[in-house]
Amino acid sequence: MQRVTWAWKALRGLGVGIPCVLLWLSVRGLRLFGASAAASSGLLRVSFRSKHDAGLAVVRRVPENPGGRVVIIGDIHGCIEEFEELLAKVNFVPEMDILVLTGDLVGKGPAPLKVIDKAISLKAWLTLGNHDYSLLRWHAAQQISEDTLSAGSSFSSELRGLSRSLTAAQVHYFRSASHILEIPHHGVLVAHAGLVPGIPAPQQNAYTVMHMRNLARQHELGGTKKEDEQEQWVGLEEVDEGEAWGAMWPGPETVVFGHDARRRLQQHRFAVGLDTGCVYGGELTAFVLPGSTLVSVSAHRAYVSKPRKG
Repeated sequence: MQRVTWAWKALRGLGVGIPCVLLWLSVRGLRLFGASAAASSGLLRVSFRSKHDAGLAVVRRVPENPGGRVVIIGDIHGCIEEFEELLAKVNFVPEMDILVLTGDLVGKGPAPLKVIDKAISLKAWLTLGNHDYSLLRWHAAQQISEDTLSAGSSFSSELRGLSRSLTAAQVHYFRSASHILEIPHHGVLVAHAGLVPGIPAPQQNAYTVMHMRNLARQHELGGTKKEDEQEQWVGLEEVDEGEAWGAMWPGPETVVFGHDARRRLQQHRFAVGLDTGCVYGGELTAFVLPGSTLVSVSAHRAYVSKPRKG
């Protein structure tokens, strides 16, 4: 970080334009949160230049906890009161149970920092959500200069402001998260948005895992297929093409995910969608293992209007 800051100030002091500075940093390999640094530290890759530059999925394994439960909770979006109410309703015992969160702790809701701190205090395992990822990208960009983000950036002003309030511990918590969690003793995988069939977990595209809602075959999107090749699935962010990915997940592992608030609770043969739209006035939902029990609490109010995307 000191090398990046020194290089930035030195080149800017010489009157070098921002695009040239960024090009020089890239060529010299001084990328903040770059791929090699992230890989060596075990932290998630974060790029402020392109949201699609998330690399391959980071996969971690949740340890067994004999005698305890695994409680998986869907997208919280800053709804701290509902989060605490749901933990009480499932009788969560920190000394025995393991808490897993499907991501999107932040964005749209009333108390994102309190939700982050609660997750940290409970040592919750996290699969990074698309809003969490955007928050990290804002934080990464602001470590160099907010001018590195174009005026047409799609980042929300809410997350931009929130990124200035993050503590070092909160940033570390997000960057120590995963894209995919394996819970083999229950035959479960956890991802924020979804998984593409036929691709091993470590080879899944991280951006797709955080953003997809639907699946389509390549030919359905205008691609071509050779006769001797098996046609690949493609993960899609929007729902105007293809079908809900969970309905086509072949197993044998059950995937528990969030993200898709428009479809609310999804119960497929090998996939369970837990984003039941708490921040929109719906519910906050948990999936409790063993037993595959669903437990929900109602939102105290609608904090934002119904979802269109994200």
